[in-house]
Amino acid sequence: MKPKVLLAGGTGYIGKYLSEVIENDAELFTISKYPDNKKTDDVE
Repeated sequence: MKPKVLLAGGTGYIGKYLSEVIENDAELFTISKYPDNKKTDDVE
């Protein structure tokens, strides 16, 4: 079972890098002041 991770600022400079690193090893949820509409494929 993958851990659930909430990443605040997921579309920022550091958040983009972290989300790429984490996404294969965890169930990743991101929140951002300025959402990136490109990564909404798996939103439930």
